Amino acid sequence: PGAFGFTTEELSLAGEFARLTLLQIDQAVAAINLRRSAEVDALTGSFNRRTIDQWLVRAFAEAQRDNHPVSVLFIDLDHFKSINDRHGHACGDFCLRNVAASLRAALPEGDMLGRYGGEEFIVVLPGRGGAAAREIAEQLRAAVENGVYNWHGRAIGLTVSVGVATRREGESSPAAATERADKALYAAKRAGRNCVQVAPAVFS
Repeated sequence: PGAFGFTTEELSLAGEFARLTLLQIDQAVAAINLRRSAEVDALTGSFNRRTIDQWLVRAFAEAQRDNHPVSVLFIDLDHFKSINDRHGHACGDFCLRNVAASLRAALPEGDMLGRYGGEEFIVVLPGRGGAAAREIAEQLRAAVENGVYNWHGRAIGLTVSVGVATRREGESSPAAATERADKALYAAKRAGRNCVQVAPAVFS
């Protein structure tokens, strides 16, 4: 107060506090980035397989506990092999990144997108029953079809096929529902691609 300033010792102590604070911030940021890199697919920015599997287990356990619906979408990029063969793997990576971005932009808040492997994505829809899940699946399919994807000045048309399945009463784990969603996806492929199929009506 008044004319009295900080002593040399006080300034040195304040500087040490500032240094320790910055060190703690740097360590916290590094920890966050490390955790994010362990959860996110590096190519697409979506959750990776391990993380989305954990979300699936949690979502189904909570749905069983609260008697709420939960649905799963399997999404596959159509004709991906021909894209790689015709334009190269760099273009394939470009397409995967952009499809993931289109899916994320069209996905309602609170729902989760993950890359399941290769050109296949999975969406977890907590609290969504069959009708709502199909509507979201159609929105996602349309978002990809209507997206603009330019690779070195050349427009590339991209579409996806989608399989939908909803938790049945008594199902507390995701295994059976994901298997139904996968079968529905293959039914969408057989139906000509760029469409949505809902389990179990599309297969015996």
